Amino acid sequence: MLSTSNQVYGMIRGMDDINKRYDHVNDRPQYDKLATFVIEFVQRQMTETYVLQEIWIPENKLVEEKYHDKPKNNIFMSRDFYRPDLALNRTNRRALVLI
Repeated sequence: MLSTSNQVYGMIRGMDDINKRYDHVNDRPQYDKLATFVIEFVQRQMTETYVLQEIWIPENKLVEEKYHDKPKNNIFMSRDFYRPDLALNRTNRRALVLI
């Protein structure tokens, strides 16, 4: 691993001083911006590049109405995940779910 007295190759660096190691307390707003960018980029790639469907679970149709406003999580799945042809699913194993 490459390193100098105060730098390590691959370390997360501060926004104000790139020679300084990332400070998770003081640099938190910048970290949150970066994390949001990465999440949005990866999820966009899932739908645009890999043509996966974004599904929010649990789906409202599967839970009582009083739970519709509760937290949900998105997953990405191939379009043929629910393919009704079970024989084809067994032989080709095309379904994919990414959480």
